Amino acid sequence: AIESALEHATAIANGYLSTHEGLGSAVWGGQAQLASVHTAAQINQDLQQTITGGTRLAHGLSQAAALMEQHESEAAHSLTAFAANA
Repeated sequence: AIESALEHATAIANGYLSTHEGLGSAVWGGQAQLASVHTAAQINQDLQQTITGGTRLAHGLSQAAALMEQHESEAAHSLTAFAANA
């Protein structure tokens, strides 16, 4: 679910930047246009970094959950073996 949301956010950010760049001189020109496109590109870059971090976090949490399940299973087996020998 997290990865799907991050992919959706990426698509929105890329679409926004593409649309913003496409407006170009149709809406404004000169320094204002350059500043606006630069700002949109910076926002897109920052969002991409955030999405990359979120994706890494999602993968890390998934791995941690799998390890916890494995440790719980091993602990249950050890407890069962201990109780059987008692």
